[in-house]
Amino acid sequence: LLGPPCGTASRARNIPIKRKLRAKGAPNPQPLRSSEHPLGFPWLKGLNKVKVQAANALYEFSSRIAWLCDEYDVLFTIENPLNSLMWETTYFRPLVDKFQLHVVDACEYGSQHKKATAFLANFKASRLLQRCRGDHEHAAWKVKKLDNGDWSFDTAKEAEYPLKLARELAAAFIDEWQSRG
Repeated sequence: LLGPPCGTASRARNIPIKRKLRAKGAPNPQPLRSSEHPLGFPWLKGLNKVKVQAANALYEFSSRIAWLCDEYDVLFTIENPLNSLMWETTYFRPLVDKFQLHVVDACEYGSQHKKATAFLANFKASRLLQRCRGDHEHAAWKVKKLDNGDWSFDTAKEAEYPLKLARELAAAFIDEWQSRG
């Protein structure tokens, strides 16, 4: 299971932080990529450029691992938000074309938020297909100041899988191994 960092490829960066929160000192992360520039804006400088380059190195490494897994018949999954720009990079576009993209909504696995997560896999993982049924409420995405003065984004909290999703992911691998004998 690979889960390259999604921070620089997140489309959540396109959502401006409310003026009221910015006035209190909340950061307003700016987009670092787009569909036209999935490897990062060419005009990036400083720390943002370094962050994008580091993420791209991990994307390239992850894609190489996936190709090696395929070559040696080793099961793999690669996870990122469904709308992550990572999937549009030159490293992942060929993988998405070849392998199976499974999409789940985290709310169906115990999260308070509706977040579409994609798992690219070289096997069919029927446990990783549950989309939101719409029969429950979703928590609003929030930004808040912590006691230590740092700011917390709910998007960061969603990086950790809900326990039910982690179990279903593990079970998907077990199901596939058992089907292969």
